[in-house]
Amino acid sequence: MSCRINIKLETLCQKQSLKILSKIRYLKSSDIEAIYELYRKVKSAYLWPIGGDWQIPQFLQVIEKKQVIGSFSQQNGLLSFVIFKRLDDDCDILLIITQSERQKQGYMKELLTTLMKQEKAKTYFVEVHEKNIGAIEFYKKLSFEQVGMRKDFYGQGQNAYLLAKKG
Repeated sequence: MSCRINIKLETLCQKQSLKILSKIRYLKSSDIEAIYELYRKVKSAYLWPIGGDWQIPQFLQVIEKKQVIGSFSQQNGLLSFVIFKRLDDDCDILLIITQSERQKQGYMKELLTTLMKQEKAKTYFVEVHEKNIGAIEFYKKLSFEQVGMRKDFYGQGQNAYLLAKKG
């Protein structure tokens, strides 16, 4: 089943407490440099493994399938993005990335909330490194619950919690 998100591509989301205007839309092939640069920058600075080792061909593939949405601001460009995959009635969140200096400012919450409102899956799933307390707390605030553990998901001795949220 192909993912079909009815996101209004020019949706504007006002961040009330920050007074920052961001735009949420599908990412396009013309965004590939910004996507890859943000991914590499965040991945190299991150303490825990995140979502595999993505390369440009994989990013282009999800862009073509409309399985990646992003948040932009006029001043700061690509702020965050989410890669997801629809599997029947469920939606797997494969990768989330936010500019390090923009974390904990509501951009990813807004992006995931928009995704869930538009996608309307029965259940959303995400894997998180068991020691990534910040990410676990973030997902719990969005009503995700731990439903399992994937042993050695990120390599030997690197387990992941499987979190889920009913749609």
